[in-house]
Amino acid sequence: MAGAACWKFARYLVVPIAICRAMTPDPPKPETPADQANTVAKYSGIAFTMLAIIGGSAWLGSWLDGHFHNKTPYYTVGLMLLGLFAALYHVIRSLTK
Repeated sequence: MAGAACWKFARYLVVPIAICRAMTPDPPKPETPADQANTVAKYSGIAFTMLAIIGGSAWLGSWLDGHFHNKTPYYTVGLMLLGLFAALYHVIRSLTK
């Protein structure tokens, strides 16, 4: 905003062009196809990791319920919740890096 105002009044006031250039922010660089592919790969990798963590913990809980002949799926529910929290932790850690 300040850079645009500088250029607007530069012709009326004696403002050096170097000052106006210093106040004008650089335009954002367009993403290249390689950058877009890296972004897609990053987020799809996070999604597949999340799916693997939750699915693996649900499968392990189901197997444990079958192995111990439980009538109620305590292991399945418990490990699914644990897998969900682990997956969310992994997503948050991956996105904050």
